[in-house]
Amino acid sequence: MKLFYFVSRIGAPFGVGVLLFQILLKRRRSKEAYKRKTTFVLQNARIEVENVVAISSISGLKELKDTLQNGITALRVATHVQSVCCNDSSLCYVPPLLFTLHSLKHLDLSRCSLTTLPFSISQLVGLERLAVAGNHLTCLPSEIGDLKALTTLDASVNKLTKLPVELCKLPHLQVLNVMGNKISALPEDVGRLTSLRILGLKSNLLTHLPSSFTHLNSLVELFLTDNKITEFPEGFGQLSSLVKLQASFNELRNLPEELGNLPKLELMRVAVCSISQLPASIISTAMGNCEASLDELAAGASCLWSNLAWFSLGGNLACRQMPKPRPDVVSIAMEDIQLLNEKLGDGASGEVLRASYQGREVAVKSFRSDVSPDGRTAEEVAIACHVDHPNLTRVLATVQSAGQTSAPNSVAAVIAVVMEIYNGAPLAAKPTSEHLLRCKWDPNKSISCGYAHKVALGVSSALAYLHGLFICHGDVYAHNILVDTAGKAIVCDFGASFCYEEGQRGFWQSMEVRAFGLFLQDLINQVSLENPIFSLGRKEEEAALQAGMDGPALVEQLKSLAKWCLCLVPAARPSFSELETALAAQLPHNAITQTA
Repeated sequence: MKLFYFVSRIGAPFGVGVLLFQILLKRRRSKEAYKRKTTFVLQNARIEVENVVAISSISGLKELKDTLQNGITALRVATHVQSVCCNDSSLCYVPPLLFTLHSLKHLDLSRCSLTTLPFSISQLVGLERLAVAGNHLTCLPSEIGDLKALTTLDASVNKLTKLPVELCKLPHLQVLNVMGNKISALPEDVGRLTSLRILGLKSNLLTHLPSSFTHLNSLVELFLTDNKITEFPEGFGQLSSLVKLQASFNELRNLPEELGNLPKLELMRVAVCSISQLPASIISTAMGNCEASLDELAAGASCLWSNLAWFSLGGNLACRQMPKPRPDVVSIAMEDIQLLNEKLGDGASGEVLRASYQGREVAVKSFRSDVSPDGRTAEEVAIACHVDHPNLTRVLATVQSAGQTSAPNSVAAVIAVVMEIYNGAPLAAKPTSEHLLRCKWDPNKSISCGYAHKVALGVSSALAYLHGLFICHGDVYAHNILVDTAGKAIVCDFGASFCYEEGQRGFWQSMEVRAFGLFLQDLINQVSLENPIFSLGRKEEEAALQAGMDGPALVEQLKSLAKWCLCLVPAARPSFSELETALAAQLPHNAITQTA
């Protein structure tokens, strides 16, 4: 400042003081800019930078190169860049200058045109998340094993035929997604990935899993759908953290008994395999037997299969034959329907649109193909066309493909079903990776006690009806339950449903009762005793009060029922008929306190 004062005094007549003041002011502003967070744009890329001079944008590779080679700026960029996102671009190679970004933690090069991933990737020693999905990669470099900080690797939908052995040396890898490749075998040392929580192997060419696979004790979600696996490795029951197992569309011949030992397994999909016989433990559980003693149960032990809640088995020889459609379900052509192009819903097997049929509004479910992730469309159609209950979706007609060669009304030729339309909405959103197997409920949509009670009664009635027909829904979730403002519930989506043998009802019903119990817990959490968003009509609410069922008492009844449904001993859980009776009476069942 003394220099500024001196120069301004001797150079004032010539404007030098003013000029120098402006220069110093700009420098001060520039220093403040160092503290700002900046976003660079590289084609469709975003480079998040902290503590760097504010630069508005970088519009291409050349400009990025110029910036990185520009002395102090390059040094600061290389020091502070933590995230580069260049997905959905025409990038055909990885710019070498990216490997100078030594602070990089997140690199997304998904859906570009990459054919190789250079060995220089090893220079990004701090990289935590790497996404190269949707490219044309045929292999991953062995140097990927040098990325010791890596927690997430997404190399799905490429042309990989194998995985490098060095990949198994990543101590912190939690998520590995290689779905949609051509991998025929996993590295023998895959069991060294002891931090792995999510493993996506769907749609590959796997025929077996290595023996070390059973060492993945942190594994929570496993996706094996659409491979050629014939059996699970011995010791598979040691995967003590496994909650979700997707293994449909394989060549499994049987299910090992030790699957029942998986203490946290809640969801299992094994539809359309070659399973002809179920484990003896399933039959034993169906008969009410439990391997654990009373002392072990008191200490926190559980019976076999005790946490299982969702299952799909359709398309296997172990299932009962598909039911026939109701006589009143007719077969029509697509030309008989006028689609209104308003989407009502979307599921794994197809989407539901609003339409007009014979002068009335209907809902039309159009199937994407003859299979879905949970089974064959033919089985879904057969069950949907067979059932007839006020709390289930009701099919009016089937739409067969043009030029079909199957017999008339054959479910194999159905491309869509016409259903009665309901003025309701799903109770909750589908589960996400964040919520795992729990639906996402809107915290702002509270309901009254009476509303929750009516919904629970409707769902229990529908499921009692299904199991009376030896049909397991397989996917009892809030997002598969439509409700209107009056509290009427409609259970929909039979994509995971299957028919089972009569002697197995004890097992499949008790499993699904647990799913209902989890649903009921979530439903209770939505109850508000003061000013709920959704409630019954005034007369219905007053009738509940006159019956002595005030808000807190009704909540306690529902909680008792939920606890009963979640009993550790499957055979001690209620049947859906018992639940329906208890809810219809608006009184807790006498056995609730004895078995909960």
